[in-house]
Amino acid sequence: PAPKTFSFSAPQLLSSSASQHSPRPFSPFNPSVFGPFKMSSGTFSSKDLDEIISNIFTLKKGGSGAAEILGEGDVCRLCDMAKDIFQSEDNVKSVKTPVIVVGDVHGQFFDLLELFEIGGKPPFHNYLFLGDYVDRGYYSLDCVLLLVALKVRYPDRISLTRGNHECRQITQVYGFYDECLRVHGTANVWKHFTDLFDFLPLAAIVDDAIFCPHGLLDPKPSSLDLKTQK
Repeated sequence: PAPKTFSFSAPQLLSSSASQHSPRPFSPFNPSVFGPFKMSSGTFSSKDLDEIISNIFTLKKGGSGAAEILGEGDVCRLCDMAKDIFQSEDNVKSVKTPVIVVGDVHGQFFDLLELFEIGGKPPFHNYLFLGDYVDRGYYSLDCVLLLVALKVRYPDRISLTRGNHECRQITQVYGFYDECLRVHGTANVWKHFTDLFDFLPLAAIVDDAIFCPHGLLDPKPSSLDLKTQK
């Protein structure tokens, strides 16, 4: 039989200028910018999520940021909905091709937007993100809000796994904690997201053949049979 082949849709390399954005000025949450956003019920409906995602996609450099779209209470609701989805997934998530596999995002929001422009926006294309959504870059909140909203809206099209920056200790050193504190005035949004990070799958397997962790394997596990361990 002919050997099995794998079809990956790989986006082109981003231009070097795409990541060279200076930070937008931080300001406290101000819901007046977008309307404000109003939920149709206690949880977000598909229409609500479409509005959130559309507004985040239209953010511009030097603008107000995704914090202008969702306040602390809405972030909590979004994270709770995402937790329910991640709890239903295995620790090693099974992913089928074709899929676009994406490495570290690290708060580079405009690189993330360019990637979606090149590779195509969900739900028309499948994506597997391998962690490190926050820290280092200037727009961690924008990145993680967009990715979590896409995951809740299209759970079968977007796969998110955990990187080493999706934890409480590292985010307090490399910027995400400070960004949440500057934008929202409290650390509550940071806590909502770091609680959510505890539910992320640890890795993915593409077509039951390609193992995709964020980085190196822990030397302690004696087996890769982690699919049903919680």
